[in-house]
Amino acid sequence: EATGNVRIDRAGDVATGPRLTYDFGSETGEMEAPFYTLVKKERRRYAAAGSAARAWFMADQQDRFTEATYSTCRPDHREWYLKVDQLDLDNNRSLGTATHATVLFKDVPILYVPFLTFPLDSDRKSGFLPPTFITSNKSGFQVWLPYYWNLAPNRDAQQ
Repeated sequence: EATGNVRIDRAGDVATGPRLTYDFGSETGEMEAPFYTLVKKERRRYAAAGSAARAWFMADQQDRFTEATYSTCRPDHREWYLKVDQLDLDNNRSLGTATHATVLFKDVPILYVPFLTFPLDSDRKSGFLPPTFITSNKSGFQVWLPYYWNLAPNRDAQQ
């Protein structure tokens, strides 16, 4: 157990907070009120950062954050971020999962989703893309919700 300005570094990913309980044998533990940074790695496309009410560091490179934020923007210039009830990061599968997530742009909520998954690496994933909202005098209000179907990397349109 450690209290005060505690910092833990797990393979380059860093979390700082006021209190940490950690078992070095099993590489598991929990931290109160962490601020975390996830560094860009060979399989991880972007660095990310956020904060949470509590973090659990689990075996097999799995992390869980509650009442958390997550963004791939620079911490000093955060344009967009997710605000979630629970965020699970599975570094083995390179998959992030968020429950009760709100997407905020410049601190303005723009989209709520009850469940969201996203890749932590550069691999593509099938799923819904951001919605488009259109309004006109002729057709009224329209919402477009495109879906990306990841058939194969060689099947994407080339620019």
